[in-house]
Amino acid sequence: QLNSEQLNPFLSKVPIGWTMPPGMIEFAPTIIEYYYNHLSTIDEIDAGPCGVGYATDMSGNNLVEFAKLSGEFMKRDDMPVVVYWGKESALDTYTINSNVSGIWWYNTYKYKLVDNTGIFGQTNGYISSISEMVNTIESQVKAANPNKPVFLASYVDGWHLSPLSVYAIALKLSYDAEKTGKRYVFVTPGVLFETMKAYFEGKEENLP
Repeated sequence: QLNSEQLNPFLSKVPIGWTMPPGMIEFAPTIIEYYYNHLSTIDEIDAGPCGVGYATDMSGNNLVEFAKLSGEFMKRDDMPVVVYWGKESALDTYTINSNVSGIWWYNTYKYKLVDNTGIFGQTNGYISSISEMVNTIESQVKAANPNKPVFLASYVDGWHLSPLSVYAIALKLSYDAEKTGKRYVFVTPGVLFETMKAYFEGKEENLP
């Protein structure tokens, strides 16, 4: 799915955060370089679960060392956000030692800031249907406080949904929102964390 805009013209329509292991810079540098060279100018690459490699604190790793390595490799790769599938009780330890911009936890989690790193829970699991994604997001917005911005961390199933599918989702959401006086702003995970931090610090003039 992640290819040049010439081969996939829908890559530059909606910002997307693509995940891959930051450790590729050591064991597959040519591959990760290819992805960065063909990345749309509005997209970003983030760290997949749970950082430097596909592992968690539940797989017997030294969590502190693993978090530090993840943060170091993410900085080398210019990846702002990591997906974390570990235990909730280990979130703060991972956060403090990784020192990254943002951490997505795989479950519902209210935004908080720990040592300048934002933590936020994903708002849906991997969804492989355009209509299901639209319905899920619209239901979440409808249930939220109408007087405050709603921040959503939406995941799509990259095996079944293409950049064209994501574009179709964005168009449908925007079309429906116009009828209710709402407005959706689509951003990458890194920008979303920056936006949430600004909002919760009372710096609403910096919101997109």
